[in-house]
Amino acid sequence: MSVKIAVIGKTGQLAQALAQRAAETDFDVVFYDRADCDLSASSETITQFMEAIPRPDIVILAAAYTNVDGAEDERDLAFAVNARAPEAIAKFCAALDIPLVHISTDCVFDGTKKIPYMPEDKTNPINVYGASKLAGERALLSSGARVCILRTSWVYGAMAHNFMAIMLGLAPVKPEIKVVADQIGLPTNVLHFAGAVFTVAKGMHEHQPDSAGIFHICGSGAPISRYAFAQAIFLKAYRHWPYRVIVTPIASHEFASKAQRPLYCALDNRKYERVFGCALPKWDDGLEQACIIWCKNKNAQQAR
Repeated sequence: MSVKIAVIGKTGQLAQALAQRAAETDFDVVFYDRADCDLSASSETITQFMEAIPRPDIVILAAAYTNVDGAEDERDLAFAVNARAPEAIAKFCAALDIPLVHISTDCVFDGTKKIPYMPEDKTNPINVYGASKLAGERALLSSGARVCILRTSWVYGAMAHNFMAIMLGLAPVKPEIKVVADQIGLPTNVLHFAGAVFTVAKGMHEHQPDSAGIFHICGSGAPISRYAFAQAIFLKAYRHWPYRVIVTPIASHEFASKAQRPLYCALDNRKYERVFGCALPKWDDGLEQACIIWCKNKNAQQAR
């Protein structure tokens, strides 16, 4: 009998990647979108939804409020989606002993460290988004559920709004793009991350030792700046999205944004690699392919 996985989230970047990678697994995966389960609804409504769906063997919470700047103005909504809803789902899972895989973020850290963050390092979010995600983590860990929290960073891919897509989308209209050079992290290919999520789900289902808890999963390799990441994107995409762009480095204080971002948010993957016996490829592995797909999709839209 195949393992039944309920993925909360259907249209977001990660959910789409999970749908693509699901075909490579033996899992029976069902996706639920906002129309099925509105994470901004009351805890009672979310619990009623969970009780009504066919009982899964594993739950993956792949939906979240991810608008970092928007969260500064929509604090209540961010905390409802990122903390209250996960808590309700976790309590449901705890009552039925269903493993829960939850996605979190590098923004739970303040960025003052100079070497990659370990899962056990002290958290100290400096924006509302990070605070809401940390509140969700704490609610899950105290819920009594068997939970695995996966923190990731700078996720990119061809299927949604992300830094890579923003850069390529600006290219036709901005010959010069200013990108912060003092924010350091590790980009993560969303398809690679989706594969890791299923690896974790398998380990949780099989009661693999040490598979519960907090893990960091991001692209491997040396941490880079947003500026260097932008340069790499245009280098990889140039033959398929041939717009001449000058990428100019600036400091974070020169870039107008409502939310403060951590200056250093590289994550250390070693705990994930040790427990699950595998590692994510380097951050730029798959970048060109993601750029190609994004450009082909954009060219097809413009040709209509």
